[in-house]
Amino acid sequence: MSIGVPIKVLHEAEGHTITCETINGETFRGKLVEAEDNMNCQISNVHVTYRDGRTNELDLVFIRGSKIRFLILPDMLKNAPMFKRGGKTGGGAAAGGITTGARGKATLMRGASKLRLKMNISRYMKSNPTIIVKSFVSFFFLLLVIKIKNRKRNL
Repeated sequence: MSIGVPIKVLHEAEGHTITCETINGETFRGKLVEAEDNMNCQISNVHVTYRDGRTNELDLVFIRGSKIRFLILPDMLKNAPMFKRGGKTGGGAAAGGITTGARGKATLMRGASKLRLKMNISRYMKSNPTIIVKSFVSFFFLLLVIKIKNRKRNL
């Protein structure tokens, strides 16, 4: 089983200053020494803010991953390699690569309908030029709608 992008980004944040809020409301800000795949974090030079507003300085803190509500990572990680849109191979749909992705019936039906539309356009090309123009316009409109839906799904 491979790890997901959020865990990869967390590993990229090692050595940087992060902010971590736990489920009981305490916030920890310091340098991320180590992060594990289950989000266990070891933070050094920590500035702790408790729920009641008190603050404290600690040398080293270990936070269990299941007790973390959220993490604030440095903005520079926006440029991490896993967010780059790749070339033609690999990387998944979010990276712009080839995917094996969805394999369900809906995906197969969607592919079949695209194929039928292409076949209908080629059949009309032989018979009537005015239908060709209308078919191409509807075909490109359909492609545009599909692309917009896929972008919304990926967000």
